[in-house]
Amino acid sequence: MGAAALPIPVAKFHFIPAYEVLRNILATYVSLFCFLIAGYVFYSRHSIARWMFQSLKAKAATGRRVMAILPLTLILLSIVCALWYQSALTDSLQAVGYAFRRQGRPDDPASVLQTATFGEIGTGLPLLVSYLGVFVAAEAAFLLMAIREYMQDILKLRDAEILRVSNSRAQ
Repeated sequence: MGAAALPIPVAKFHFIPAYEVLRNILATYVSLFCFLIAGYVFYSRHSIARWMFQSLKAKAATGRRVMAILPLTLILLSIVCALWYQSALTDSLQAVGYAFRRQGRPDDPASVLQTATFGEIGTGLPLLVSYLGVFVAAEAAFLLMAIREYMQDILKLRDAEILRVSNSRAQ
């Protein structure tokens, strides 16, 4: 649930540059989708646990392997989305800054971020999707790792037991 609350201080303290006109929208969407992801992962925890902790009798460990690399994949996706957001924001600032220069308005990035309107930004979809992706992918990765620890505790599985199962399958 950490990433669900994170957009509020991130937006308030301007830790990630964003158009002022989009700041509240981005924080609201991110919080909403992160809470939805959190609810869904918790709702699906038993199915997820079956994938994570397949019994010794199962011959195929595909689901277990997928669940082992899924958090890392989501972390990498979050990083990719952060880079995409920075790139989309830079492209947008250049385009809006050019329009501001033609109108004789201050075109420095801080002024553009502060004063641009929805109409001047143009398409905000890449900004919205990439910004959402940063937080939603991070939240999903965190939740999958947390749900694994939670379910391991509930099932009273020790790390040594899980390692023995992994080693016996590898041989």
